[in-house]
Amino acid sequence: MEYGLTEKIENIFNPRSFPEKTYISRVVNGKEALEDRLGRALAMKGNLVFVSGASKSGKTVLCHKVIPQDKMVSLSGVQITSKEDFWQHIAEQLPVSESVTITNASNTENGTGFTGKLGASAIIEASGEFHKQQVIGSASQVSVVNNRTERQIVKYLLENDKVLVIDDFHYASESAQYYVARVLKMELFNGLKAVVVSLPHRCDEVILRNPDLIGRAMLIEMPPWNTSDLLKIATTGFTLLKIHIAEDFLQKIAVESVS
Repeated sequence: MEYGLTEKIENIFNPRSFPEKTYISRVVNGKEALEDRLGRALAMKGNLVFVSGASKSGKTVLCHKVIPQDKMVSLSGVQITSKEDFWQHIAEQLPVSESVTITNASNTENGTGFTGKLGASAIIEASGEFHKQQVIGSASQVSVVNNRTERQIVKYLLENDKVLVIDDFHYASESAQYYVARVLKMELFNGLKAVVVSLPHRCDEVILRNPDLIGRAMLIEMPPWNTSDLLKIATTGFTLLKIHIAEDFLQKIAVESVS
C-alpha cells in the first residue's frame, strides 16, 4: 500500500531485512565504526571473526553492509547436520556450470565423453580440476556442469576472495561442529576468510570444539542500541517519507523501541 506517498513505507522501515534507506553507522567506545572494525578484521589473513550480540542488535545487517553481496557465502547452523551438509550448502552458492565452445562433443557424463578439440583453453584446465562433469548438448556450444570436491570448493573460495559467514553455529549437530571447527583451523591458515555470527553466550562454541582457534579469534561485540541512534533511524525514515513528526514524538518512538 502506497498511502499516496512518493516512497512506500515498507521500503523505508523494514526491520526484517537489510535497511537500505535507514542504515545507521554506529561507533564503538566513541572511536571506531563497527564497519571499519569488521573490515579491518577481514583484511587480516588467518582471523576467525566473531560477530556477537543480542537478537536484533544488527549482527547480520553489519555483515551485509561490509561484505559485498557477490563475496559472501552464508549458511546457518540449522542447515548443518553432517559434513556433507556443510559442503553442499556452500557449493550451492557457487557457480555450477559454464558454457564453452567444443567441437565433436557427444552427450556424456562423468567427464569421459569429450572427443575432438576444446575451443576454450580455460576449460582444458577445468577438465582436470573438477571431480565430475556432465556435458549437456552436442553442438559447438555446450554447458559443463561442475560438481566440485571439498578441496576444489575451498580453492574456489580462496581464489575468489569469498567470505564464509556462519550464523547460529550452535544449532549444527555436535559431530558437524567438531568437523567444521577442524576445517576452519586448517583453512584459516591457508587464507580463508570466515565470520561466525552468534548470541553472546554462544559465541565460544567454535573454540570449544577446537581450542587451537583461540589465537585466531577476533571478537566484534554489537552494542545495545542507544536512544540517539534509534532517533536517527526514525528521523531519516520519516524525512524520506516527507512526513513531519514532532521531535518529542520521535524521542518517544526511540525510547520505546527494543534496545
